[in-house]
Amino acid sequence: MGKPFDVKDILAIQSELERKWPNIRLHTKKMEFWEHEWSKHGRCALDNPLFPDELAYFSKALELYDRVPLLATLKAAGFVPDNDSIVKADDIKRVIQTKFGVRPAFTCMKHHHKAAYLAEVRICFSWNLDYMDCVNEQAHSVNHALIGTNPCPDEFILPSVIPISSTWTLFRRVMYSIVGLFSWYILTNLLLS
Repeated sequence: MGKPFDVKDILAIQSELERKWPNIRLHTKKMEFWEHEWSKHGRCALDNPLFPDELAYFSKALELYDRVPLLATLKAAGFVPDNDSIVKADDIKRVIQTKFGVRPAFTCMKHHHKAAYLAEVRICFSWNLDYMDCVNEQAHSVNHALIGTNPCPDEFILPSVIPISSTWTLFRRVMYSIVGLFSWYILTNLLLS
């Protein structure tokens, strides 16, 4: 369905993609992640006239990223990421609902009996790219964009960086920046409405 990924189609926006939608998968080439996103989600989006081609799909994703300043929104509400403070999921949800008018979905990472870390905030959009409630406030484990994540408990750490255990193979790095963790789960939900 749709045309295969062609890196030449996104060269004009590659540096912006690298800053805003980086490949965090270890041992993969940087283009493999975007190829995956196009193959799994983008080619289906071709049915929507807003996404006539690969460049339009990725460009619109970057526009939506700019429309959803999650980290700035949380900081303005007094939630400054750090690796020690535990926050209530309902408080974070309330801030996002107030700013964007929709229910977000969260996923967390938890290693053994330690506190959970917020790994992903999902903001969902309709077919017309209007904000919409995420169908499920807690993402199903089979739908996780980030391997090793689970639904969040009632409280979790809003991390500035996450110390990653070697058992979390996808994230086998010493630290991972909050900018990447607040990944926007936009285009996967485009076709759900």
